[in-house]
Amino acid sequence: MPDDNLQTRGSKTLHCGSVSREFTSLARNHTGKVPLARWASAVLLALLALCTQPLNAAAPHSLFERTVLALQDAPENTRREFASIALSQLAEAYRNEAELVQRDISKSKKLQRWSREVASYGNELLFFRDSVVSGMPVKLILQPLSGTIIEVADQQTILTHPRPKQQSALESQILKQFCTTGFCDTLVAAPEVPIPDRSPQGNTRWQFTAGGAICSNRSIQLVFANAAELSRQRKICDDLFSEVYLLRKELHWQQEHGVTIDWDILKVHPVSPEQHLLTLNRSGDHVVAELHLLQANPALLTSLIPWLRNQLAGTPRSITLQADQFDFEDAVLAQN
Repeated sequence: MPDDNLQTRGSKTLHCGSVSREFTSLARNHTGKVPLARWASAVLLALLALCTQPLNAAAPHSLFERTVLALQDAPENTRREFASIALSQLAEAYRNEAELVQRDISKSKKLQRWSREVASYGNELLFFRDSVVSGMPVKLILQPLSGTIIEVADQQTILTHPRPKQQSALESQILKQFCTTGFCDTLVAAPEVPIPDRSPQGNTRWQFTAGGAICSNRSIQLVFANAAELSRQRKICDDLFSEVYLLRKELHWQQEHGVTIDWDILKVHPVSPEQHLLTLNRSGDHVVAELHLLQANPALLTSLIPWLRNQLAGTPRSITLQADQFDFEDAVLAQN
């Protein structure tokens, strides 16, 4: 099965040479069949990067990695909860990948077979999860070469997304779901942080002047040069305030769990049509959320950073943004 390199059995471990040969052969044999060749090449490059990555014991760990390390000495039921969530999320990722490949492929029997095998691996992961739920002992291993390994009895699975660019999103989703159980509060020690402004997103207020239209929500104002396209402006304001207050909430959550926010490197990347990844620091911490406007307008995020920093520091300040300085049109159209 092509995914044997991702799920090890018995005493088997990740073998970088076999991974390289397997995926190189796969990509070569399917030259011209873009979806599969691109998928295989991306997985190969990611795995080879893991194989050649030097160990840096001094490198700071992300919140996800710190959680895995803490879980190694945690009660069995806590490890079992984490493993169950992680395997469910990983299985969903593989089954979604199989559906995506199935939609994109031609009538090639080889490609159809590959899609079925990817889906089959997703189902195997669900059976693996059921073993965890049934009470089998769980061990979590953090390896610099292969990432997080979930071991149940004599079987191991590497927690690797089929699309390397979505690995951080997978880890963030697993962590967020696991932390809603309350386990993170006792597992990962976090320093005391200032009490942030917790005021929720309020109702949007509008003002119409000779100079144009102004929408505001608590301490944020967006000024339009005219009021000729009010319906579009309402959409922009609603989306902007929704994204900004969601981002403030997510950053506060990260801060509460000891994540250092490097304001100089904040950047939003698209990972799917509905999801975006905000890089928080060089340790590998991220926020996963729908941030269409912020992704389409890097300058908008830069303009909001002082406001966000003050909000998290508990010293809120107001901010006024000029709509004509940003490109909202593409982001609005992308959501329709």
